[in-house]
Amino acid sequence: MKNVCRCSPLVVLLVCACAGAAQIQSLPVISAGSGMIFVQDTSVAVLCVEIKPETLNLGSKGTFTAFIDLASNPDAANIDVSTVECAGATAVSGVFADDKLIVKFNREDLVDVPAGEAVELTVTGQFPDDRSFAGTDVIRVIAKPEPKGKK
Repeated sequence: MKNVCRCSPLVVLLVCACAGAAQIQSLPVISAGSGMIFVQDTSVAVLCVEIKPETLNLGSKGTFTAFIDLASNPDAANIDVSTVECAGATAVSGVFADDKLIVKFNREDLVDVPAGEAVELTVTGQFPDDRSFAGTDVIRVIAKPEPKGKK
């Protein structure tokens, strides 16, 4: 992850490149000057997240997968997978591989996810020291079809 200042005295943009896609997280600036920027400690680590499939059909059963990049967090291998959530769904399984936490969620467990071409899904969780992490990916979401006979 690298820090990038976009010449705003109010926010710093953290840009994280994941598999060719950029994720941006803004943090409030406490002070800036002499080439240094100090941001408010939010106690939330911003991580790169990639959600597959890139199109999620809410009418389908089964799981979807989040790949969470943990390369910059050496204590990440101790994450309790039961703390990992996405849009109201708790992870049903998780494995660590190649500096990533790979977690699966049941589609049926998602709460209030709108349909759309560019829907943000945020994955959150906790490190063993109680620090939180979060990461967002943008995917396409297809609405659950109306039951037959209802309109």
